[in-house]
Order: sequence, then structure tokens, then C-alpha cells
Amino acid sequence: MKKYNPDKLKKIHVYPLIIILIIVVFIVGVAISLLAGALFDNLTRGKISQGYKWAQGFYSQIKEIDLDDKSALDDAFSNYSAVVNDVTGVTVSDGETVLYQCGEEISDLKTDAMDYSGFIELYDEELENYTIYLDTAENAYFDKFASGNLAFIQKTLFKSIELSDEMGENADFNEVMNMSVFEQTCYYGFKNDDGTVTYVALNLHIIVQDVILVELVCVSISLICFIYLIFVIFMFIRFVRSQRRLLKLYYADKETGGKNWYYFLGEASKKMKKYRRKNVKAAMVHIRMEKYRNYCSCYGDKEGRALVGDFYDVIRRNITKKETFARHEMCDFGLLICYENEGQLVERIEKIMGLLDAKRPNIKLYFKAGINILDGEIMEPSEAYNRATIARAKIEDTHNENVSFFTQQMKEELLWERKVENDMERALINHEYKVYLQPKYSVDDEKLAAAEALVRWVHPTEGLIAPYKFIPIFERNGFITKLDDYMIAEVAKLQAKWIAEGKKIVPISVNVSRAHFTRENLAEHICEIVDSYKVPHEAIELELTESAFFDDKETLIGIVNKMKDYGFAVSMDDFGAGYSSLNSLKELPIDVVKLDAEFFRGNDEEGKGKVIVSDAISLAKKLNMRIVAEGIETREQVDFLAENECDLIQGYYFAKPMPVEEFEVKVAEDA
Repeated sequence: MKKYNPDKLKKIHVYPLIIILIIVVFIVGVAISLLAGALFDNLTRGKISQGYKWAQGFYSQIKEIDLDDKSALDDAFSNYSAVVNDVTGVTVSDGETVLYQCGEEISDLKTDAMDYSGFIELYDEELENYTIYLDTAENAYFDKFASGNLAFIQKTLFKSIELSDEMGENADFNEVMNMSVFEQTCYYGFKNDDGTVTYVALNLHIIVQDVILVELVCVSISLICFIYLIFVIFMFIRFVRSQRRLLKLYYADKETGGKNWYYFLGEASKKMKKYRRKNVKAAMVHIRMEKYRNYCSCYGDKEGRALVGDFYDVIRRNITKKETFARHEMCDFGLLICYENEGQLVERIEKIMGLLDAKRPNIKLYFKAGINILDGEIMEPSEAYNRATIARAKIEDTHNENVSFFTQQMKEELLWERKVENDMERALINHEYKVYLQPKYSVDDEKLAAAEALVRWVHPTEGLIAPYKFIPIFERNGFITKLDDYMIAEVAKLQAKWIAEGKKIVPISVNVSRAHFTRENLAEHICEIVDSYKVPHEAIELELTESAFFDDKETLIGIVNKMKDYGFAVSMDDFGAGYSSLNSLKELPIDVVKLDAEFFRGNDEEGKGKVIVSDAISLAKKLNMRIVAEGIETREQVDFLAENECDLIQGYYFAKPMPVEEFEVKVAEDA
């Protein structure tokens, strides 16, 4: 099925097409006139051809008849004169011509018949017959037909009907209908066995009713074609009008009453091509009213829609005909505008945002704008707009700036993101994601007691890629769930290998991203992966970040309980990085709490950090939870955690994340 493209409907212009249809009607009319002439021509030529065949038949009979047998001649002439209007026979012998009409010799025409002797020279040795066309006034009509001037003949015939003296005032219908409007006498000459030549004269007539029949057929066809074309024009106009109404609906934004985003993308594409061709300076701008949802919550959705409509009117009044804009979603607007220099561009954008803010003078509204300069690079409007949104998103809330340009650094980040997305599926298939393990040490004996599985991407051209360069991208595009499954499977495979080799195994924690918790059967899904390698569930610990708790609390709690029922230990990563950690501890049925590394970084001259860590450990102990401290880098931190009965320590003080081979050596050393 072809994709529906409403933009094509804009190119339909009704009146030029109506003119084209009128031209078509004219052409059809001319074609019908030619058809009438052709029919009339065929009628005439058909009679002439038919007459020639009759003349041949007449001759085939008359040459077998003795010319002195007047009765036989009379019968022959009578038979053929019933078909052809008049058949006249002429015999030429030794320069003497005898004219016969209906089998009787016409002696008073002998003198005139002598003129026929001059045509003996036309005798055709090859065909053995003579054909003579007399050059008389009546022949003029036939000559016209022979030359193909059909339209002129048709006009002449009708003129003959109108001016004929035979059509008197008292002429009845039958008399008029049977009146000859075309008359042609054709002469055929045949050589006899005795050396004489017989000529047959055929008088051919086309009468009024023959012409009227042809004209009635042509007029009927013309009338039907004309009515049909009028119908087609009428239906076409209705179709175009209905399509334009559909187009108007398709391009309408119900929130603002103006043009929508589909219209903007189409118009922007055409204008961007024009700008590149004429070297016009242009920019794609994204303007957003921050916290629009909060505004609707406070004042209602109806007022929110009214506000968006007012914003649309403001921007429309500040956009020239060479530019275009539309609302994208909620209270986001895309603008394609021209500018002279960047200073003037920023000033203009700030002025527009000021006018938007003035629409509600008693309420403080906040706006931010991202600008992507179109420097001649060929791209789609959607891509240019995405760059403008990236520039806007880079504006931090803590700064007073409200306008940001898309920079080269942002472009490089965008290119890197594209590269990552292009390669991520292939990397999964080729096992380019490698498991690195960071040991966790027991505080009591400082022995390796557990580990955390971390991912590293060994790219064929980029080399070793750190997680921070691709994990955020995977979290945005949803690929992180596939990576989670991959890591769980790889860890289960490792432990199955160690069990088969009789080596010591320790619990290994694997991160489960918040995106995975949208899956209601997540616990069963993880069970299937682990059970396929026949690894005990207690050997794998599932880590979830505290931020996952804020998505869907009820669903999260249900999934965690299922995981615990299946025998998996569940830990909360980055405890202390959020704002509701204590509430999380109260409601989430977790087994392990991992203290965020930020607790142990920076100066803590007043000892506040130690107090918080000490109380957090004490609180977790009272809730029957184990404690893991991550990011530990000094001996002092280790001693402090030992004093406060922390269970496990993870950090550079003991070991960095390492490949599986090195980890196996570490486990063997501590065994």
C-alpha cells in the first residue's frame, strides 16, 4: 500500500485542470467530426466498392450474351439496375460506339457515344479491363472525397440540401428524405474476346437519410461524451474540495486551531531547501514553557489549552511569511526562522519569550529555548529540531540562561550516540560486552566474599569503552533490558562453569535496570535464564537502584517479593543518593543495602558523613539487612566501617573491576 501523502493535495489547482478538460472536450469534438467524415466516406466508398463488384458481375453475364439478344440484355440490365441506381452499357468496336441503356440501343446518342472511343487508350494490358472516370461537374464531389477533404465535403452536402431547388415549399417528408445529395457516375470498361470493349456506367447516389443517419449517430456520441465530461468535471471538483477539507483537518492542531506538526515538517523541509539554495541564514528553534504540567494541575486543563492557544497567536504574529512554526507537543513550539547574526537571533527569541510571559502577567512563567544553526548541512527538519531540543535540555535550572545553541560538542555526542545505537545489536551478537568483576571483601577477615558484575564494551575499532559512555544511551533507548538479560546469562554461565570445575563460587550481584521493572513477569523471566544453566539462585544477587522505587511502587514491591520467593537476594544500589531512602527501607523487602560512594568522598572535617553512615548501618542492622559500602579507597575508611559492623566493602582499596581471569586468580588466592 502506498503511503498517504496529504502534501500532494496542496498541489491540486482546480481551474487549470478544468481548462485542460475543456481542451479535451474540444479535441474529442474534433475527433467526432472526423469520425462523422470517416463514416460518410466509408458510406460513399462502400457504395462505390459495391458498385464495382456489381459491374464485374454484370460484365460476367453480359459477355456471355449475344448483343443482338435484346431480351437477354434487357434481363441483365434489369437485374443490376435494381441494385445500382442506373446501369448503362456501352460497346465500342472498330472506333464505332454503341450505347445501351436497359438493354436497348439508343441511336440518338451515337454521336455523343463516339466520345467514348478516346478512352480505349486507358486499356490495362495487365488487368485486362478499362476503368474510366468522366471528368464532369458531378465528378467534383468524388474528387473531393478522393483528396480526403472530408470536412469540406460534409459542409458542401448540407449546403446542397439547404439550397436545392428540388426542395420546394410543398415537398413532403419522404421526397426530401429520398433526395440525392451526392451523385457520382463511374464507368468501367471491359475487353471482350472479339476485340470489342463494353463499358458499364454506374450512377451512385447518397440520399438525405443516409447523411442524417450518420449525423444522428455522431451527434448522439458527441452529446453523450459532453454529458459525461460535464459529469467528470463536476465529480472532480467535488473530489478536490473534499480532499482539501480532509487536508485542512489533517493539518489542523486541535489545541491551537492552527497548523500542526505534520504541516510544519512539510513546510520546513521545502523552506530549508530554499534557504540552502539561496544561502539564507536560518535556524531551527525549540521553545518550551517549563513546568507546563504543573500549570495545568494548578489552573486546569482547559486553562492550559487556552494558554497554548494564546502562545500560538503570539508566535504567529512574530513570524514572517518566509518562516514557519507549529506546536510540537504540550507547550513545546518549533520555529524555523531567518536571522542576520546570532546576536540579533538571540534578541528576537528572548523578545518572543518575553511576549509569551506577558500573556499571563500575574503568573511567573518560565521559558527556555534551544537553537540549531542551519549552516547548509543537509538534514531533515525533525533532525534539526532534535538538535535544538538537545541544546535546550543542556540549559541547567541553576543558571539564569534561557537560550542555548547546539554546539560542536553536542554534535559529537549525538554522533557518538548514533554510533553506539548502530553497533549495539551487533555487539550483543558478537559478545563484545565483557563481564568485569569487582570483588567485595568481608570486614571481619578481609577475605574475598562476593563480587559485583560490571559490563565493559570491547569495541573492534574503539577499544575498551567505559560504561558511562554507553549505559545512559541504552537506558534512553530501551536496549538496557537486553543488556541486563545478557549479563545475567553470562554470570550464570560463569558460575555453572566454576561449579563444573569444582571451584569455589561466591555470590555475584547483577544490576537490573529500572526499565526492566515494567515487565510484570520479570521474576519468572530471570528464573528461566538462571535455571537454564542450573545455577543455585542464592549464588546470584539482583541489584536495583533506588530511583526504580519512584516509578511504580506497588509493581516494584510485588516483583521484589517474587524474586525473594524464588531464592534470589535483592539489594538496593546507591542508597543515600536519593531523597526518600529511609522511606524506601521501610517499604521495600530488600536483603542488602549498598551505601553510595558519595558518603565517603570529599572533606568531612565536621564528621557529619560518618554520623550518617554510622546511623544508616545501625538502622539497616535493626531491619535485618546486610550492608555493603562501595567506593572505599583508604584504610581509614575500612577501619571506620569495621568499627560500625559493616558487612562487606567494595572499592579500589581492595580491588578494581577486573576481567574474569584475574578474578579467578583472586578467588584462588583467598581460598
